Amino acid sequence: MKSGFTFLLTAWLLVESISAQTPQFRHFTQEDGLPSLTTHQFLIDNQGYGWLATTNGLSRYDGYRFFNFNQKHGLKDDVIAAIEPNGNSGLWVLTNAGDVYLYAGDSLAACPCNPIIRNYKFLSPHALLWAPEEGYLYIAFGALGILKIKPDGSDHHLIRPAHKRDLLAVKVGNRWITEFRNYPDPETENTPEADAGMERHEGGTIHRVAGFTASFPNIMLGGMIQLDESGYLVYQNGAFYQIENQTITATARLGEQVTDYKVGPDGAWWIALPSKQELRRYQDMEALKTGRYQVVCRAACRSFYFDDRGGLWIATLQEGLLYAVDPSILVFDNFGNKHVSALCRGKNGMVTAGMMNGTQIEIDPATFHLSPLPPQEPAGSMVNALAFSTRKSELWGGKRALAYFNGKTWTNLMLPTAPNAEPKPCRAASSIRLSPDHNRIWACSRQLFVCIDALTHDFLFISTKANLKETYEDILEDMNGRVWVANSKNVFQLIDARLEPQRLHPALEGGVSSLYERTNGTMVFATKTGLVLWNTFSRRFELLTEQDGLPENQIGTIAEAADILWVGSFSGAASIRLDESGRWQIRRYTTFDGLPANQITSILPIDDKIWIGTSKGIVILNPEQTNPLPAVKTPVFTGFKINQQWQPLSVFLNKPSYRFDENNMRLEFVNLDFATGKQTSYRYRVQPYQPWQITETPELNLFSMAPGDYRIEVAAADGQGNWSEPARFDFQIRLPFWQTWWFRTLLFLAVAVPLSLFFRYRLTTLRKQSELREQQIELEKQALRAQMDPHFIFNSLNSVQEFILKNDRLAAASYLSRFAKLIRQVLDQSFQKLISLESEIEYLDNYLSLECTRFKGAFNYEISVDPALETALIQLPPMLVQPFVENAVIHGMRGKAGDGLIELSFKKMDSNQLVITVKDNGTGLAESSDAPKKTSYGSSLVKRRLELLSKESNADVVIETAPEGGTQVRISFSIAA
Repeated sequence: MKSGFTFLLTAWLLVESISAQTPQFRHFTQEDGLPSLTTHQFLIDNQGYGWLATTNGLSRYDGYRFFNFNQKHGLKDDVIAAIEPNGNSGLWVLTNAGDVYLYAGDSLAACPCNPIIRNYKFLSPHALLWAPEEGYLYIAFGALGILKIKPDGSDHHLIRPAHKRDLLAVKVGNRWITEFRNYPDPETENTPEADAGMERHEGGTIHRVAGFTASFPNIMLGGMIQLDESGYLVYQNGAFYQIENQTITATARLGEQVTDYKVGPDGAWWIALPSKQELRRYQDMEALKTGRYQVVCRAACRSFYFDDRGGLWIATLQEGLLYAVDPSILVFDNFGNKHVSALCRGKNGMVTAGMMNGTQIEIDPATFHLSPLPPQEPAGSMVNALAFSTRKSELWGGKRALAYFNGKTWTNLMLPTAPNAEPKPCRAASSIRLSPDHNRIWACSRQLFVCIDALTHDFLFISTKANLKETYEDILEDMNGRVWVANSKNVFQLIDARLEPQRLHPALEGGVSSLYERTNGTMVFATKTGLVLWNTFSRRFELLTEQDGLPENQIGTIAEAADILWVGSFSGAASIRLDESGRWQIRRYTTFDGLPANQITSILPIDDKIWIGTSKGIVILNPEQTNPLPAVKTPVFTGFKINQQWQPLSVFLNKPSYRFDENNMRLEFVNLDFATGKQTSYRYRVQPYQPWQITETPELNLFSMAPGDYRIEVAAADGQGNWSEPARFDFQIRLPFWQTWWFRTLLFLAVAVPLSLFFRYRLTTLRKQSELREQQIELEKQALRAQMDPHFIFNSLNSVQEFILKNDRLAAASYLSRFAKLIRQVLDQSFQKLISLESEIEYLDNYLSLECTRFKGAFNYEISVDPALETALIQLPPMLVQPFVENAVIHGMRGKAGDGLIELSFKKMDSNQLVITVKDNGTGLAESSDAPKKTSYGSSLVKRRLELLSKESNADVVIETAPEGGTQVRISFSIAA
């Protein structure tokens, strides 16, 4: 009783809901960011942004979000009457108050022409067109006419029709702007009232067509579209008029207010009737006259717009914004449970649909009228499979058990049992297939498959006889009589009541979920790794996977229509065909293309249409009418941030350059492909030679980027997995100043120039030192040559000889020993630049001792040393004093006979000056003929040697007559403190 009541209630609901098929619409409301549910117009500008005019401001859509402009952004009136692209990247905006604004560079600016517009008396503006070639705006004002005005206000004039109730149409470029004049102006009306007509202004020529009616005075909106070179479709006062060569050739009366109408991409006439809450599609004028139309959308449509890929946008008066990706893909879901689990073509061409909740309905594919089928027991179980047998016009269905429907009732098929045993239902119901001749019915479930005679319902085969226990997925008898069985391990053939595994392709060994035989004999196997196609004639295999364009690798259902293979999965449907070059062309159909859901449960070709069962209704598409796939749009850069600071969008037009520490960046972009919207996939790379990186978010964050030139490329993918051409952004991060060539050059110069000067100075110094050294060596050689008179050596040897001749061997040995020591000291000092004062004193003492002996006591000598002198530490050039001592001996002691005296003193003065005095009591400077010459040479030589020793030695040599007589030589120079 309960099942019968449920059936009657379901039948009543289905009959009452006269079904219709409409596109799948995405619904945008205030929850999505719209400023108002009352919308007037939608369009897409030259950049690809969507713009929506509402009663609460202007809204821009980028596929992710709506950005709204209102009084905060400069609008005086938030009610937007019309919008129009300005031909560049901007937008003209017309408010209900008659003000015109220009959107450019993310800001709105009021036009200078607004004071002129406000001087006119009008009801309300309703249309706006821009003529870039002329530089004029055309504004249609209610009951006033069409105002032609320059945005800067430099020129304007009003275009008005000559007759009351005429429809004024002005051609602007290749479009028309219209205005319906319902009220006469007594001041300017100078023509008698005539029948309502249309006045067309085109290229400076005015044409008027009479014969229009004015039977709907309260409906004032009018308009016109051009059908061909001489044909027009005109709407006025609730009626459509077809005009050919200035003559009305057909009239169709709707009696309803029309707010918008266009010729769609499919060539049909689309008409919006908000009072009926319908957007209708008429195939042509004949359909318009006879009232044959398709309701595309049930909403109070104010206007509609077709984008470049054929998508339909509807601005509604109460429900926000609607969008259908492809209006040719229709969704039929006007029944209770929308989760369709099975489809088949039944009796009289009716389509039978089984639902997830167990209900089954019949659909007339011509009228889409629904009628329920009686319930099949058990109630509530999913309908797994459907098949129609033409042998007895029976519908076979599978729930938990296999059953058939004879047009009145369902009957469960019972398995044969032993006598007196309780009959059991055949549970082979997950897949039902007919043999090619329809004489046999094959059915299987997870643990059983059977073959049934279509006429007698006798069992021809039960899988228990195969002696194999497998998990069966599908079963199929091909055109050659071979029986294929798919299970979770492989694909088998039923041969002599046994399942024989077929080792055909490695992909089959992972399990087969579905089987299909194409009309050309190709076997199709759905596996976990893709779709395997086996040409049984050429024995050639092909494997198609996601990489080739399938929605996913695991396919659930397969069908064929007009040499096109159709497959369905939990990720969408796809059509597969070979192109002229022999390559597989795969097009996917998902929610991106207008499907209500991606879960595909069944596919049924009917005539030129494809019926697709989904988890949210039935999709009906005509492959010939489906919008062609557009080229994938290149992403648009929408924002760029440097170190948390937003940059102007103009940076994308040039190649900006940033400091080395401006290297933390955030780049934002959008695809502007509204079909994929927020589900768009992107890929990017920061240099052309780097591999692509995939991202699902429309932004890119880059941190601590090294200095260099960069080219960031961003590409977007459409719903088919095709990638766009990349958007490119070139920029530069400059080197820190210490790494720049100019800084390195300056640094090099700063280092090189001083070093060069230093090295030059050093080389000069070394050269001078070398010259001084050479001079010193030469002076030392001169000093060595001048350090003792050669006669001294000769005389000393004579003295030794004299001692020897006198047989004074002791004196000879002593003298010779001291002479040898003296010679050794001379030789040692000749190799040294400096010697100690102690060594110098020792040398002088030895020299004077020898001379005293040689001169046989003619003179004596005294050497006094200041105790304050550290003689071992004081350094001075060798043979410094010896030349003066030698002069004192040779010249000063000449003629002395025992009373000669030579005094040597070494004293330290307070100013760290060492003073060496050589004094004798000889004849003196005045009486020595050669003394001046020798002493002058000796003094200059000593002084020069001391200067070479140190520039700060303050060396001085003074040769003078001693106070007591004789000669005195004073040598002074600085020593260390």
